Amino acid sequence: MKKLILLFFFNIAVSSLVSAQQKKETVISGKITFLSENDTLKCRVFNYGYVAPIFWDDPKLVTTYKTLIKNGSFVISIKNLNAPIQEFFLEMPGPHATTQRLLVEPGDRLKCQFSLTDWDVDGVGALKNKLLKRISAPPKHHLHYDINNFPDEIIGANKNADTLSRLMDLNKKYLSPLAYQSLKLRCNIYFFGNAWVYPSLFSKGHYNETSAILNRLFRPLYEKYSSFHLNRQLIMYDSEVFEYLKYRYTFSRGLQEDFSKKDLLGLSWFLRANYTGEELEKLLTFSIMDEPMSRDVNICYDYAMKSFKNPKWHSLLKEYSSQLPGIAAYNFTLLDTNNVTHRLSDYQGKIVIVDLWFTGCGNCKRLTPKLKAVEEKFKDNANVIFISVCADKGLNMLKKSIKGGEYTTSDREINLYAGEAGDRDPFFTKINLQGYPTLKLIDKDGKWCGNPVDCRIDDGKDLIQKINLALEN
Repeated sequence: MKKLILLFFFNIAVSSLVSAQQKKETVISGKITFLSENDTLKCRVFNYGYVAPIFWDDPKLVTTYKTLIKNGSFVISIKNLNAPIQEFFLEMPGPHATTQRLLVEPGDRLKCQFSLTDWDVDGVGALKNKLLKRISAPPKHHLHYDINNFPDEIIGANKNADTLSRLMDLNKKYLSPLAYQSLKLRCNIYFFGNAWVYPSLFSKGHYNETSAILNRLFRPLYEKYSSFHLNRQLIMYDSEVFEYLKYRYTFSRGLQEDFSKKDLLGLSWFLRANYTGEELEKLLTFSIMDEPMSRDVNICYDYAMKSFKNPKWHSLLKEYSSQLPGIAAYNFTLLDTNNVTHRLSDYQGKIVIVDLWFTGCGNCKRLTPKLKAVEEKFKDNANVIFISVCADKGLNMLKKSIKGGEYTTSDREINLYAGEAGDRDPFFTKINLQGYPTLKLIDKDGKWCGNPVDCRIDDGKDLIQKINLALEN
C-alpha cells in the first residue's frame, strides 16, 4: 500500500515537472510565402538590450536561433527562455530580406503568417503582437522638414500617439502586466519619435519658432509620456528601454536649448539621478556603448569602471570599450582594390585618419568635400596618412564608387575594404561602429586619439586641430 501511495505521489511530481517544463517551452512557428526551401531563418534575441547590427553575431550580446524553411514553414522551439519578456527579431534572408519584431514571453506559442506585404499572428501570446503591429505601422501622417507644416503635423502625431496609448489601456486586462508595460513603453517611444524632426528645424535656423511650437503643443504631453514608470524587469530585459530614456533626456534638454549640445556626460548624470544598483550599471554600460564617438566618453567610462559593483557589467563594458582614446587601436588586416593586405602596424609612427563609409551613404558623400579640404592641408606631410575603409563586400562595387569620386578624397588616400566580411569584420566591431560616416584618429604609437567632431559640422577645424596636436606629441 505504501508503495502504491509513493508511486502515486511520484507520478504526480513527474507530471507536475513535465507540465512546468511544457509551460516554459516557447514556440514560434508559421509560414513564409516568399522564402525558398532550406533557406535559413534566424531569430535574434538580445541578451541585455538592443545593440548595433555589427554585434548581432556576437553570442555574448545576442542569442541566435536558426531553423530551415521546409515546405514554406518554420518552427523555432526554445525550452527555457531566460527572461520574463523579450523582443525577438526574425531575420528573413534573400532578395526580399526583412526583419520582423515579435514580443515574446515564456510559454508563448505564436503561429505567424508572413507575406511580402503583410503579416499576422495567432496562438498564445498573439494579442500583444497584434498590438505591437499596430504601434509599428507606418503613420498616416508624414513629418516634413518644413516649419510651416510643423504645428499641424505635431497635432496629428500627438493624436495618433494618444489613440495608440488608449488602445493599450483597453486591452490591459487581456495582457500580462509586463506585456502591457512593454507596449505602453513603445507608445511613449512613438510619441517622442514624432517630434524628432525638430533638430533638423533647429539646424535650419528655426530655433525660436520650433521651440515655441514644441512648448505649446509638445510640452504638455511630454510631461505625461516622460513620467512613465519603468520597473526593474523592463529595465533589465526590454530592448527598447534605453531608446526611451535617451528620448526623455534629449527632449528634456532640447526644449530648452539647442539639440546639438546634448552630450554623453549629461545623459550619464540623468541616469545617475534616476536609477541605482544593477539597473544603473546596465544603463550606463549601454549609454557608453551607444555613444563611442562622444567627447565625454572617457570621463563616463572611468566613472563606470570605478563605481560598478557587478562584475558582469564591469567586464562587458571593458570588453566593448576598446575604441576609447588612449587605448591601442585594433591592428586591422584589410585589403586594397588590388587585394594587397594592409595592416595598421604598417603605418607605425604615422598619424592615421580612418574614414568608414559604404556605397549609398548620403552623409558619407556630404563628408567627402569637407574631408578632402582637411587632407589638402596635410598633403606635403608624409607623417599623416588618410585611409578610407569601406563596408562594401563586393570589390566591383567598391572600385566603381572610388572611381566616381563621391566617397573618397584623392589618389593619395589609401582605399581599403574587408572583403566578404563587410562590417562584420573585427575592425568594425572593435571600434563599436554605430553609423556612417565615422572618423577615427590614431596617433604615432598606434593608439586612439580623442574623437574628432564630424567635419560636416565645423568644416574640419576640430580634426585639423587634433591632427596637429598628435604631430606635436
